Amino acid sequence: MDSGFGDPSLSSTQLRQKAYTVIKNSDRPLASCEIEKWIRNNDYDLWCKVSAKCKDYVRVILSQTRGKTIAKFKSLKPIPGIDKRSTFYGIYGRAYPSDSWVPTSDDARVKVRKHDDDAYDEETNYSASKEESSQSSDESAESSPKIMAIPIHESPKPVEKKERVLLPPLPPFRLLCGTNPIFPSLITNSPILLQADLDPINLLLN
Repeated sequence: MDSGFGDPSLSSTQLRQKAYTVIKNSDRPLASCEIEKWIRNNDYDLWCKVSAKCKDYVRVILSQTRGKTIAKFKSLKPIPGIDKRSTFYGIYGRAYPSDSWVPTSDDARVKVRKHDDDAYDEETNYSASKEESSQSSDESAESSPKIMAIPIHESPKPVEKKERVLLPPLPPFRLLCGTNPIFPSLITNSPILLQADLDPINLLLN
């Protein structure tokens, strides 16, 4: 088994190691469905871990594999039982028949550059950093749980206080029924009525 896939306790590393062994023993690149079928029939413990993940876990992990280990290929000839649009995974650097297989990954397409070229150093550093970040993202996805966002609730707006409108007070009852009660001129022509002119009790009863 190849030991350059990372932490062996992670299921992604175990999957890459097993896939590398299966592909190495095959005479042609294999599709992810073929590798998945082999694991299901031959490695029960690993299959339990793989089946607990997402549906295309094998394809996702193999597609994110970096380094000179597993390379992507495209089939130029139809293979029975496999979609012609599928991506196949083979051993990096192995010579497969050119009339049947063509490499599609960036790792398989080796470009010749001079070491004194500035672009050579930049591309080398970029590839190394990209490989490290991909490996660390796989490990963090295995170990760290997902953190859900806490919903934010807006507080209700305070109710505006309205000023109370006070009505003018009524005149005391004693002014209406006293010795000299006061009534408006609407009732009589005189604004002031004496007790001798109008009986207040009879007025209120009527």
